[in-house]
Amino acid sequence: MVPALRPTGHFYAAFYRWSCSTVRNPHCSRSLRRCPSCFTVGRAGHAYSTTRPLLNNNAAAPAPKASRSESGSTSADQEATVQMKTDMRSIMRQVPSSVTVITAFAQDGDMRPLPLGSAISSLTTVSLDPPHVSFNIKPPSRTLDAIREAGGRFCLHFLDNSLLAAKVALDFTKGNSLDTLRRRRASFSFAYPTTNQVGQPPRLNARCVVASMTCQLEQETAVADHVVVIASVKELDAIQNPGPVLFYHAGKFKRYNGGTLYSPASAIRGQELDVPTLLHREGESKGNDGSTLQKHLPFEEMATARPRNLARLKGHAAYWTYPLFPGDAEKEDFISLAKDYVKQNRASFLESPSVPGGTILKDGWGIHPGAFGLNLTRLVGQSMAELGLDSDQEPSLPTASLTHRFYGKLSPTDLTAIGDHAKALVRHNLTAVDGDYLKVLNSLDVCPGGTSLLASDILVPLRDAGLIAPFELRSLEPTDTLDLYYLEQIEHRLSEFFKSIPYEQVSRMGLTKLQSAIGINAVTLEHSHVDYVQQVRPRITAEVYPETFSPPQVDLRGQISPEEVRVAVERMVYAFSVRDTHAYSIFRKLPKAESMRRLGIHPMATGADLDFLWEKLRYMRAKAITHTAFEEAVDTMLDPLFDKGLSTSEELYSRARKLVRLHARSVLSWSLRDIVAAMGLRYGVAGVLHDSKNMHVRSLVKQAFSAALQARMQDDDISVEDKTAIEEYLSSSHTLKTRPSIWSWDQTRRVEMEKVRTECTRKKKREEKDEKLKKQREEEDNMIRKKRKEEDRLLKKRRNEEDEKGGEDEKLGKREVEDNTIKQNRKEEDKLLKKRRKGEDKRWEKMVEGMLEGRRKKKREEELKKMREEGKEEEEEEAIVAGG
Repeated sequence: MVPALRPTGHFYAAFYRWSCSTVRNPHCSRSLRRCPSCFTVGRAGHAYSTTRPLLNNNAAAPAPKASRSESGSTSADQEATVQMKTDMRSIMRQVPSSVTVITAFAQDGDMRPLPLGSAISSLTTVSLDPPHVSFNIKPPSRTLDAIREAGGRFCLHFLDNSLLAAKVALDFTKGNSLDTLRRRRASFSFAYPTTNQVGQPPRLNARCVVASMTCQLEQETAVADHVVVIASVKELDAIQNPGPVLFYHAGKFKRYNGGTLYSPASAIRGQELDVPTLLHREGESKGNDGSTLQKHLPFEEMATARPRNLARLKGHAAYWTYPLFPGDAEKEDFISLAKDYVKQNRASFLESPSVPGGTILKDGWGIHPGAFGLNLTRLVGQSMAELGLDSDQEPSLPTASLTHRFYGKLSPTDLTAIGDHAKALVRHNLTAVDGDYLKVLNSLDVCPGGTSLLASDILVPLRDAGLIAPFELRSLEPTDTLDLYYLEQIEHRLSEFFKSIPYEQVSRMGLTKLQSAIGINAVTLEHSHVDYVQQVRPRITAEVYPETFSPPQVDLRGQISPEEVRVAVERMVYAFSVRDTHAYSIFRKLPKAESMRRLGIHPMATGADLDFLWEKLRYMRAKAITHTAFEEAVDTMLDPLFDKGLSTSEELYSRARKLVRLHARSVLSWSLRDIVAAMGLRYGVAGVLHDSKNMHVRSLVKQAFSAALQARMQDDDISVEDKTAIEEYLSSSHTLKTRPSIWSWDQTRRVEMEKVRTECTRKKKREEKDEKLKKQREEEDNMIRKKRKEEDRLLKKRRNEEDEKGGEDEKLGKREVEDNTIKQNRKEEDKLLKKRRKGEDKRWEKMVEGMLEGRRKKKREEELKKMREEGKEEEEEEAIVAGG
């Protein structure tokens, strides 16, 4: 229920307007000597009346009406004053300011506490010993009145640099009217003080709040049309290691790196997002820029959605919904989407001329780094040129000009070409590679976000040519700008650290721990959303541990063929399709290089955009509502790459012979699933062959594969190495595996995870039992206390009756013995009660352990049964093949 306004609010609002019109001109020194400012207030303990005027916090105060004799100003002076205000506003708009939310209690018409608040941009520190802060606020302000009513107590909230924080701050700039309070109440909640915290202000409950201060008003002074408030800090609540906070610049809420989060002016253009929706989306996954990702959409809808509602289909969502291995048509469509976004949000690009257009587009629309190798700065410039706005790009430039020359996985030839280009630039300009890392890449026409380019790939050729100084190990000091020399230091430290520890430790080390190990701060790496350590980790890992990433562990490496591409796709899909959420969670948390190694794929393999497929599968798995929906989407994605079946067995034999001829030695180490995929078939959906007695394709693969190997032995062009390998394979009792090696988790980790799961289950059951026992024992203790209280009452009553009869000496001895007996009996009762409860606890622990052991035994039996069934299935297939 929305509280009613108090009738006194109308009076105080009218009184304020009357006082503004009757006070003498504050600029008159004579008046200042005779009368102090009417707004000057004493200490915070001063008693203020509760005021609830129907005014917006941002409403401008009426200007005092000055008589002609008092004003004495000419029209020229007034014009000069107006011009000065305009110029000052223009200058101060370019000065970044903090954004803080103030909350305080007021009272409604029924004397109930009501949380009011405002957003301010003038908070600053006055002193640290003792802590004091100050801010400015323009009267009449219901928030300031609420602070006065509450005895000067209020709370300051610091917000993070997320979109939700910008929307919360915007909500608190809309005053405290009834409609605003109703909307605010429906948007988020406040933490109200308990009975032990009387006098404490309300606290805002939102995940975007990184810190809050409870303050006490100490002094307020009127300056022109504002009141300067000085307050002492009484309490400070902050999360550990708070990140960058929100700030306000050029009429927009922004991040610390200059990226625009939200512009209040966009609400006029119909792009405002309501706070309840953002609060609901807080629980969803976050992107690299901190903004929430797209909600669950059917994959068909995401693939066909057009950019008319670009707030729903963000850049990363549009990128991942393209078909497997997108081509030129998909690139053209994505460019069209990006241009539509730029044109619909051109105000964001025009109001921030100092921020590169590519950065605004990447942060605002959420484009994945390296998408199609696009040069985002050129794309923004061409979009502006098409609108007829100022730009150095021609609107008629071909699409090829919007793409970097080098992007994705780079080959050794590409790296050599980049080094030669860098040498040419440095010979022409000695400082060509000394600036920002991203700008240097742009000058070399290299797309940022790739995993195969190191800073040393650019600097080493320059050193070999004598164009820059030799490498020197330096300390990693925090910096706002990453250049090639700084990144080379990171590469060197990362490489040396990997050389000092075994690969087993590297394969399980998280990014945060790795950054700490090499002596860098995670905040230092945050530059245009490029996490350099995570970006170059796969390549450096593969270079430091070459034996680990060599055959036979890793058989897909270098420039892979179309057949090997299908094998890689099948392995990735199989890994992401596992239904066991615990196993998938372990796989997902592994470093990408280790995950690829377990799949037998080198992280630097070229020939197809495997990074796109990897991230696309991650996105599809995260966004699929059910596992069945994910499998259906994967089947649709793979339709162009695989055939669902064959019509004749001759076609199967033909594909087997072609595969063996192209990859004679590679196929010998492949599993049955790999061979089926290499032939262009899906292992799980391949149909039957009607000309072979309706036999399933998988049942004939082994026979066709063996026949192809024997036929290859008779070819004249076979090499000696291939012939020897095939002979050894055919002479041995070979058995094609049915699963990739990624699921062969090491026994140590399996035991560790089993212990963790057992401990979690035991803890959960124990908590439930403890809660139940706690209630039962509380009731039992209450009954015992009540019984003993009644016994004490009856004993006291009996002794009072005895006292009336006399005989004090005799009674004292009897009562002492009686008290000792009662005390001893109760002590014995407590001991028995404690012993009984201890026995109950032991029996419960034994029951829980037996239950867990039964579950483990049942699980082991199911695993053994499944293994026996798989072995039986393989024997049946071999028998069918032998009989055929």
